[in-house]
Amino acid sequence: MTISINLKTVFQILYVSFIMILFEACYSNRIYFDINKQSIVSCSPNRIRQLYISNDSSSETYFIVWEKASSSAPKTIDLKNIQEGYIIYKGWDRKQIALTEFKLSGLAVYTISRMQGDAGSYTINVSTDKKGDIVKSSRTSCDVDSDVSK
Repeated sequence: MTISINLKTVFQILYVSFIMILFEACYSNRIYFDINKQSIVSCSPNRIRQLYISNDSSSETYFIVWEKASSSAPKTIDLKNIQEGYIIYKGWDRKQIALTEFKLSGLAVYTISRMQGDAGSYTINVSTDKKGDIVKSSRTSCDVDSDVSK
């Protein structure tokens, strides 16, 4: 059995791969929080593959990672109903929890960080009400001038 390698095809595959990596690298990790939809939204075409959420006044931490290789991660994560395909790890020991177990504590302040690719990490701060719903965010749109919500 002889395998014939077409040099032009190999070049095209490498070229397309390079362009995809180049575009991936050019985007920032900027995100914002949509308070009405209780969702984290990407400000770049890159989809959200991982997030780190930490409670600023306790040891409560979450690491949310896209693990579904058969499809692309979404550009938005609904914190009230996290999409299938994500895996959530809780705490410093990274214990995996079910998507339905995820809930933010009431009357707390959280730091949400997005880090992926070679772009620097991007962080927003959010505050919850007594039910654990986010009611305030340091970033409420992709607009560079939007600093603090209501």
